[in-house]
Amino acid sequence: AVVTASIVNVSAANYNLETDFVPLEYIGHIPMLLVVNSVSNIHTIQDLQRECRRRPITYGSAGIGSATHISSSIVMETLQCSSTHVPYKGVGPALADLQGRHIDLVTDFVTSVRPYIDAQLFRPLLSVDRVRNTDFPGLPSMTDIGNNDYNFYNWFILAVNSSAPAAEIAQVRDALSRVIQRPDVRTQLKEVGLQGIGKQIPRSFFITEFQKFKKIINRANIDAK
Repeated sequence: AVVTASIVNVSAANYNLETDFVPLEYIGHIPMLLVVNSVSNIHTIQDLQRECRRRPITYGSAGIGSATHISSSIVMETLQCSSTHVPYKGVGPALADLQGRHIDLVTDFVTSVRPYIDAQLFRPLLSVDRVRNTDFPGLPSMTDIGNNDYNFYNWFILAVNSSAPAAEIAQVRDALSRVIQRPDVRTQLKEVGLQGIGKQIPRSFFITEFQKFKKIINRANIDAK
């Protein structure tokens, strides 16, 4: 969120990603699923592609520049779909309107949509990730639908203010690394849907992510308006 906010709404971001933060530990990222209402006539990603050639597809999001917005826009571009973005003030209202059949689809985190899927209220169509989701192995991935360069993830990182003393930063980083490697901690993180737990990240992580996200957001013509 700190990365997308600093790109989409520059005037509201009172921080500099290049100078203000030092990444300490990569906690992980949560994959996303594209879902439709379970009574929709769209049963597969191929159905979605055919439908969006017939009419504009409406997709809801948690707001302009949110992960749900960006991920859906990437899917629509990959499928060459005609679509209309419907931003909400949070993903809850978007999911409510999907349940009420006021919009066609939502792309959201597995942890958010899983209860709706289990209750047979939503039908998942796509794993919005480079690889297939192990909990939904029958769903195609972004690679399966022709996007071999998909690299958009909502990650969770522990960071510290760059003004902190170097010795203290090193001490905290070492302690976090030991904790994240504990089997019980990794199990708990996996249970809430996190992947890529504790992977190594460089000091330049925020800078490279900023550049990557800026390219994605500009390509999707997303701004704060």
